[in-house]
Amino acid sequence: VTAGENSLAGAGAIPKRADGIGDITLKGVYYWLEETGIRPGIDLSAKVKFPLASHDRGLGTGKYDFGTGISLMKKFNNFLTLLDLGLVMRQRPDGSTIKAIRFDYSPGFGYIFSPKISAYLFVDSSTRPAKNQNKPLELVLACSYKPQRKYSLNGYLLFGLSRSSPDFGASTGITRYF
Repeated sequence: VTAGENSLAGAGAIPKRADGIGDITLKGVYYWLEETGIRPGIDLSAKVKFPLASHDRGLGTGKYDFGTGISLMKKFNNFLTLLDLGLVMRQRPDGSTIKAIRFDYSPGFGYIFSPKISAYLFVDSSTRPAKNQNKPLELVLACSYKPQRKYSLNGYLLFGLSRSSPDFGASTGITRYF
């Protein structure tokens, strides 16, 4: 994993490369409007990031983040077009150059293989996370398996396309529908 900004702990104190556990994010989604005719489906979301990544090793800020977002989805037979937009409000560590507010955006495409299995390809980016960093750019390959009506298993692989993105990332999760 590419380590965080060097200004957090003084020159040379944070390694250029480090590995370790990342932060954990809890996200809730409200499926606001179902897709009908030409109108896309619209989901609203809220999330909180719990700071479990090592701040001393440059893997995280050691602070909580809060976010809100909107997702648009439109089906064309088994194909999907997707757009996620989000706003993240961050608590900044002392002496940090990270921006307190970040805008995220993620266009993508998907394919529904069956009622239980779907796959997605996204390009994730955001505004510059800090004054001294470029915008991140990442390619994300995701899949979802829905063995039951109320649950789905989700996972993704992330490939960094810019110097300010991690080289590689992976995630798994469980979704519970109410």
